[in-house]
Amino acid sequence: MLFSMNNTSIDLVGLELTESNMSKLAGIITKAVDDGFQDSIELDRRLKFIEETIKIAREKLNKSAIIQAYNHSDIASVRNGYAILDYDTDSAYKSIKDRLSERKSHLDLAFKSKDEIVINGEIIPKISVKNYTKDSVIYKFSK
Repeated sequence: MLFSMNNTSIDLVGLELTESNMSKLAGIITKAVDDGFQDSIELDRRLKFIEETIKIAREKLNKSAIIQAYNHSDIASVRNGYAILDYDTDSAYKSIKDRLSERKSHLDLAFKSKDEIVINGEIIPKISVKNYTKDSVIYKFSK
């Protein structure tokens, strides 16, 4: 399998599949941007396209790869799926969840407001920021 981008070809056949080689390949792929020869947005868009294509291909291969993984424990293991319980069918759980959701919306409102927020006689405290998500670009591809 030959991967080609930015006038650079990378032969993936026989490539040792290591984390070190992942970093090296990433460096090769992004070199044109690092050197100022390509816009980062265009390369990132192409990489997103490849990433989404690979997700589709891996989903198609999933069943057969799981079967084969049992015979290749040296390179793979199988993580078994599990049941996702429907906690909302328990009325006590649902009631607590709904109250937490309402409390969260009050805390969100207090955080965004310049004024003090009072609900049912309670002053809603302004909570601190725990963390920030990172900015990202959303690409559009034609159908």
